[in-house]
Amino acid sequence: MARVSGVLFRDDQPASHFSAERAEADRATGILRLAGAVHVVSEGEGSELMCETLEWRGEDRLIVARGNVRVESPDWKMGPEGELWANADLTRVGTPEEFKGGKP
Repeated sequence: MARVSGVLFRDDQPASHFSAERAEADRATGILRLAGAVHVVSEGEGSELMCETLEWRGEDRLIVARGNVRVESPDWKMGPEGELWANADLTRVGTPEEFKGGKP
């Protein structure tokens, strides 16, 4: 798919909106892959995540963002980083190490 946009959900409620140049969905694994100018905006506080590629791991409700990852909220900024993980509404963002051992 090319020039895509959509919604990520948390607890059956819209958590954020995304857009990207390309997308690929793998139904067997439940993973959505986005590439090219990926942009995610949270529903709640208006935080934004920008990166080169992103995996949405639906079963774990986890965003894995890679490549020049930046996150901006009204109160703070993070990045650029090589890889950051986040929950669907971007209220929790951190390195993969910070997410080990627990789901967002």
